Parts: sequence; C-alpha cells; structure tokens
Amino acid sequence: MQGVILAGDQGVALLRRDDTGEIMTARPGDDLSGWHVERIAPGSVTLTGPDGAVELPLFPPPPP
Repeated sequence: MQGVILAGDQGVALLRRDDTGEIMTARPGDDLSGWHVERIAPGSVTLTGPDGAVELPLFPPPPP
C-alpha cells in the first residue's frame, strides 16, 4: 500500500500492483482483481478475497 486519503467519511487508498508497479486508487466497495475493498482506515486497508480478510498496513509493524 502506498497511502490513504481520508476526508470526512470518504476514503481512498493508493495501492501499488506488485506485478506492474502501477498505482491504483480504490474506494470501499471496489473490486480489484478478485479482492473486495472492505474498509479504509488512517493506517490500513482491509481487503476480502477467496481466502478471507487481509489487512494491509500503511507502515510495517515495528520489529520485536
């Protein structure tokens, strides 16, 4: 994930495709290559797909 833009109750996620490097915009409810955008939060995006839900953090978790 490259970034999140939030304005009131509206959110847009900026996602980078691993295979092409293309930056795509996504909003809640969008479908992206078999993944459904469930939620956009200040630091993450939640997608659901065939294997369940996946949360993409904006920043990697700190090391233990």
